[in-house]
Amino acid sequence: MPREVFYEWAKNHPDFLKLFKRWVSSGNDRKLVPTVNRINSSGGYSLDNVEWLTNSANCSLAGSVRHDNRAQIKAIRELVGVK
Repeated sequence: MPREVFYEWAKNHPDFLKLFKRWVSSGNDRKLVPTVNRINSSGGYSLDNVEWLTNSANCSLAGSVRHDNRAQIKAIRELVGVK
């Protein structure tokens, strides 16, 4: 999916906003970083196949850490315009 489509979807998604606020309130606990999970892992990253989870919940599903937390934090900060 194009980056612009993803950004617009994310900025307006109630689950992302709720998780992002929780993450910020926690003092940026990396377990609570909002991440995107594919609902059907054999499908692609499309708006009908993704959901927002905390990093901890997403890692639990996969059984291992799949993303570099620093990169996630940077991407989320860029997404919402936080420096």
